[in-house]
Amino acid sequence: MSAALARREIRSRPGRFAWLIVAVTVAVGFTVGAFGFSTQLTKLLDPSATGADRLDALPRGAVVLTADTKAVTTATALDERLSATVEAIAGVALVEGSYDQPIGFRLPAGSQPERPVILRGVVLSSTYSEQRWAIQVGRAPSGPDEVAVDLAGLVVGQTSVGAVATIEFPTGARDVAVVGLLAPVGDTTPLPSARPDDASSIALAAGHAILDPGVAPILLDAAGRVDRITVTPQPGVDPGALERRIRAAVPPGVRVSSALSRSAVTQQTVERIDEGVQQAVTVFAGLTVLISALVVTNTLGVLVAQRTREFGLLRLVGASRAQVLRTVMGESLGVGLVGAVLGLGLGVVLAYAAALVVRDSTVPVGFELTSTMVLVAVGVGVLVTAVGGIVPALRAGRVTPLAALSDTRAGADRRGGAWVPLVAFAVGCAMAGAAVTRPGGPDGAWIVVAGLGVLSAFVGVAGLSRWLVGPLLATAGAVLGPVSGRAGRLGVANARRSPGRTAGAASTLMVGLALVGLVATIGASIRSTVESQFDTAGSADLYLERRGVVRVSTQALDVELAGRARRPFRYASITTVDGVVLGRAGATTPLSASFLPELAELVDLGITDGAVPGFADDPAAERVSVMLSDSAAAELGLAVGDEARLRTISGSERTLVVAATYSNTAIAGDAVVDVTGLDPGTLGTFELGVLRFEGRHGDRSVRAVERAAGRFPKVRVHTPAEFGALNASVTDTVLRIIAVVLAGMIGIGYLGLVATLGLATLERRNELVMLRAIGAARAQVRAMVRIEAMLVGLVASVVGLGVGVGLGCVAANSAPSDLVASVVVPWGSIVAVGVVSVVLALAVSLGVARRASLVPPAEAGRSV
Repeated sequence: MSAALARREIRSRPGRFAWLIVAVTVAVGFTVGAFGFSTQLTKLLDPSATGADRLDALPRGAVVLTADTKAVTTATALDERLSATVEAIAGVALVEGSYDQPIGFRLPAGSQPERPVILRGVVLSSTYSEQRWAIQVGRAPSGPDEVAVDLAGLVVGQTSVGAVATIEFPTGARDVAVVGLLAPVGDTTPLPSARPDDASSIALAAGHAILDPGVAPILLDAAGRVDRITVTPQPGVDPGALERRIRAAVPPGVRVSSALSRSAVTQQTVERIDEGVQQAVTVFAGLTVLISALVVTNTLGVLVAQRTREFGLLRLVGASRAQVLRTVMGESLGVGLVGAVLGLGLGVVLAYAAALVVRDSTVPVGFELTSTMVLVAVGVGVLVTAVGGIVPALRAGRVTPLAALSDTRAGADRRGGAWVPLVAFAVGCAMAGAAVTRPGGPDGAWIVVAGLGVLSAFVGVAGLSRWLVGPLLATAGAVLGPVSGRAGRLGVANARRSPGRTAGAASTLMVGLALVGLVATIGASIRSTVESQFDTAGSADLYLERRGVVRVSTQALDVELAGRARRPFRYASITTVDGVVLGRAGATTPLSASFLPELAELVDLGITDGAVPGFADDPAAERVSVMLSDSAAAELGLAVGDEARLRTISGSERTLVVAATYSNTAIAGDAVVDVTGLDPGTLGTFELGVLRFEGRHGDRSVRAVERAAGRFPKVRVHTPAEFGALNASVTDTVLRIIAVVLAGMIGIGYLGLVATLGLATLERRNELVMLRAIGAARAQVRAMVRIEAMLVGLVASVVGLGVGVGLGCVAANSAPSDLVASVVVPWGSIVAVGVVSVVLALAVSLGVARRASLVPPAEAGRSV
C-alpha cells in the first residue's frame, strides 16, 4: 500500500515535487560531472592513448624502477649503483638505466598559446640505442651539439631535420643541430605527407629529444644518476613475482611497477594531476551531498506539514505509523531515482564540456558513461533523498488519527532536544581537530576524518540554529518594525512563529556560508603570514626563482652568475635534496640544501633556538648540520643538538645534527641542510636564489643577473616587492578556486531556499487569502514574503558566517606558526558576503512573492 500511495502522491502533485527533483538533479549532475571529468582526464593523460605506452619501447614484461617523489617534475634521483643491486636478484636478465626528464626548446614569444605556459616547447629527454629508437630520416646524434627528435618533438620544438634549435637543458641553454627523425622500435605508423603544425595535437608525454648517451649525463646534470631503471626478466620468469622480489630489495624511496601498469610509464606530472583531481572530486561530492540532503529535508518537511490532515486520515482508516513512514520514504526515493537519471545525463554533458576545455592531445573527446558514473548517480540520488527524507518521514509517522479532524499538525512538528545537534557539533569539531593537529598534519584517511568532522560540525550548527532564530529575529524586528510598516511586522512575526521552519530554510545557505567564513579566515591568515615573512625575509636585492618543469643545475647557475656579475655580490641558493629527514617514530620531512652561514646572513630565518653554523661542514665529516622549522622539529620529535638521519631516495644515509630551529619558512622551507656536507649526487634541482650586491648597484648590474638567469629554463629574477606579491598571489589563486566551488554549493542552497519558500507559501495559502480578504493589498503581501526571505538570508549569514569565522579562528590558532603566525579575520569581505547573501535571498523570493500576492480574496474559507 505504501508504494501505491507514494506513486499516487507524486503523480497528483508533480508541481510540488518539481523543485525537489531539480535539487536532486543538480546534486547528482555536479557530482557525476566531477567523476566524469576525472575519467575524461585520465583518458586524455593515459599513456595507451597518447603514445606514452611506447615510451622507449619498453620490453614486454619489463619491471620499471622510478623515484617515488611528490615533485611535479620527474627527478633524476636514482643512483646508478642500484643497478648492481637489481642485477643480483634471481630472474633478472638485463638492467638498463635511462633518462626521461623534461627539457625545453626555446621558442619565440607568443608561440603555442594553445598549450599551458610551462609546457610550451617542453619535450622528454631520451638517449639513443638501436633497441629503443629506429631512424626514419637522417642519423643518430653524436656529441653535445646534436640531437634527434621524434615526430611529436619535431612539432613541439617547431623545428626540422637539418635545422639548428636552442634547447634549455638543466645545465643551461645550448644551440644544437637536429640531425635525425626517430620513431620507437616497433612503431609502424607511416610518416605524414606534411608535418603537423598545431602543437595542441601533441600529448603531454609524447614528444622526445634523443641525445647521445655519452654526453646525456653531462647535459642533464645527472652524472651517476638516472631517471628510470628498466629490468627485463629472464624467459619464463613471472613479471609480477619479479616485481615483488625487486620491491623487497630496493629502498622505500624507489617505486617499482610492471610495464603493464599505468604508473610505470606515466610521468610524475600526469600522476599528480590525476591524484589532485580525484581528491578535489571527493571533496566536491561530499559538499554537494550534504547541502542537497538539507534541501531535500527542508522541502519534504514542508510537504509533510501540508499533508498533516491526509496522513491523519490514513491513520484514521487503519494505516500504521510504519506504513505512513514508508509512504514518505517511498516518495523520497522515487524523487531520488528520477533525479539520478536526469542528473546522470546532466553529469555526462558537464564532464564532456570540461574535457573540451582542457583537451590537449589527439585523443578524441566524447560523451563518456562509465559504471562508476552510474553507481555515483544512483548512490548520490538515493543517498541524498534517503538521508534527507528520514526526518520528514519520522514526522509523518508521528501524525495521530485526530489530525484528520484538526487544523493542527497533531504531533508532526514535535521538536527534538538540542542535545542531538550539540553532539553532532562537538563530535565533528573533535574529529576535525584530531586530524588537523596530529603530527604531520592530515593525510590519507585522516583527510577523510577531517572532512567528515567539518561536515558533522556544520550539520550540528544547522540543527542548533533553531534556538538562535528567536533572538536574531527579535533584534531584526526591532530594527525593521518602525521602517517597514505592517508588512514588515507581519513578515517578522511569521518568521518568529515557526523558528524551526525559518532555521530549516536557512540551513542550506548556512552550511555554504559557514564554509565561506572558514576558508576566508584561514586564507587571510595564511596570506598575511606569507606577506609578513617575505617583508621581513632579509636584505636581499634580488630573488632568482625557477618556474616550470625543467630541472636547473645549481652549480651551473652559480658559475654563470659569477662569470657575468658586474659588481661583487653575496648569494645563497636553495636546492632540493632527493631524500628525507628521518625523525623519531618513523616521521619524515622533505628538505633542501644551502650554504647555511650565507643563507642566514641574507635571510632572516627567525632563529628560535640554537645557532647557525659559523663554518662549512666538512664533506668527509660524520655529521652534517641541519636546521629545522619549529613545526618540522615538533613533527620529527627533534631538538637542537639531536641527531637525525638523511635517507636518499636510493637508500644511502647520512647522519645529521640539528644546529638550530627557525620560524620563517618562506625562503628555506621546513628543513635545510648544509650543502657542503652532502654528496652532489643527492642534490636535485635549483629552486631559489637570494642575492645582495655589495655596495651600490644600478640597472646594469641587475640586467647582468637577468642575462645569466636567462640561459636557464624558466629562471626568473624578481625584486623583493615583486617576489612577495608573486608568492602571495599563489594563496589568492587557491582561494579563488575554492571560491568557485563554494559558489556552486551556495547556488544549490539558494535553490533549496526557493523551493522551501514556494512550498511554504502554498502551505499558508488560506492565511494569505484571509489577509487579502481583510484588506491587505498585493503590494503588502509581496513585501511580507520578501521580508521573510530577507530574514532567512540574515539568519543564514549571521549564524553561518559567524560559526565559520569562529571555526576558522580555531583552525588558524591550531596551525603551525610557520604557516599561520597570527589570526586575521577579513571583516570587510565577511560583511560584504553577508550583505550580498541577504540581497540574493530577496532576489530569489521575487517570483514566490508575486505568486503569493495573486491569491484571490474570494477563496477565503476554502480549504486547499
